[in-house]
Amino acid sequence: MGEVYRARDTRLHRDVAVKVSMARFSERFEREARAVAALNHPNICTLHDVGPGYLVMESRDQPRLALRVSIRADCVRHGQCPPNAVHLVRSFWAAARDPWYTRSKRLGQSVVVARRRSDCLQPCRRWDWDIWLIDVQGAVSKLTSARSLDFNPVWSADGRQIFYQSNNSNIYSRSMIDGTPEQAVLTVPTMVYPSDVSPDGSVLLYTRATGPSTDLWYLSLGADRTPHAFVQTAFQERDGQFSPDGKWVAYQSNDAGHVEIYLQPFPGPGDRIQVSVGGGQQVRWARNGSELFYIAADQRLTSIRVTFGANGKLVLGTPVPLFRTEVDSSFLPRQQYVVSPDGQRFLINAATDAIDPPSITMILNWKGRP
Repeated sequence: MGEVYRARDTRLHRDVAVKVSMARFSERFEREARAVAALNHPNICTLHDVGPGYLVMESRDQPRLALRVSIRADCVRHGQCPPNAVHLVRSFWAAARDPWYTRSKRLGQSVVVARRRSDCLQPCRRWDWDIWLIDVQGAVSKLTSARSLDFNPVWSADGRQIFYQSNNSNIYSRSMIDGTPEQAVLTVPTMVYPSDVSPDGSVLLYTRATGPSTDLWYLSLGADRTPHAFVQTAFQERDGQFSPDGKWVAYQSNDAGHVEIYLQPFPGPGDRIQVSVGGGQQVRWARNGSELFYIAADQRLTSIRVTFGANGKLVLGTPVPLFRTEVDSSFLPRQQYVVSPDGQRFLINAATDAIDPPSITMILNWKGRP
């Protein structure tokens, strides 16, 4: 992974430890830097600087630290865990959680979860999937517990409801302000999952499988819940996102032979407008409606300005790459990040460790025994 040297900082006149990467600032090395910057404990060195292929850390003249934390159920139950072990575990938990990124991807911006409301998780169990919540203090609670596959949660704009997919072909809603049981919103004989809820909470936008394709549909959350097709083709349209004023929907489609981001007036009529060039997926709006974000084909989170001319015509700016991500770019995942209300930070579902790919050894000109 690298070598560590004792060095002297001639500017600040202090001893430091410099870790040099064997590879030129690999993604794994960068993840290590983010993790160190997020930790806060007397037994963990402070990160001073980071650059291409190196980390500059605090240097300490003390015995080598060998901290082993073994937290058993009985130890926790009787309060016998040493305080430093609990603090250290909490620090590691904070560093391993989804980190906040700034537009320039500065290091040291990791927090536990700092959203206005709880965030949804989907831990997998042996025989089902459930929806879980994490509040801003890091407390975890289970929202669903039925013997079913519950996943793809979506918040309403006011935070009062969560909509989620259940057993592939059902969409349920769950109130977050009282103990009202979950309610069936839609049941169809094909795969459906919620994509977004309109800003005023009156319309549910969802993705629906139609044979080999997926399309965007919507239904009113009022008395008349008749489903209506929004974008329906022989290709894969999915993961629509309402604009903050509810007048536009951004979504991804592969009808160009690869996935791109498009805009279309809601509920129509109106022609669609291509947003991304050369590939794009997992689109999100800025809270004020002035920007769109998406993951480009090169895995970089990209921003594009959205404005309206004097005649009301929508005008798109030039795509601006922000930073590279490590999100899953396969067909299955939905949006794996959220944008802060001010549009300056991004909470991203990021890997906490790298898994080295398996190696294959090939032997040439090998002759087996007869």
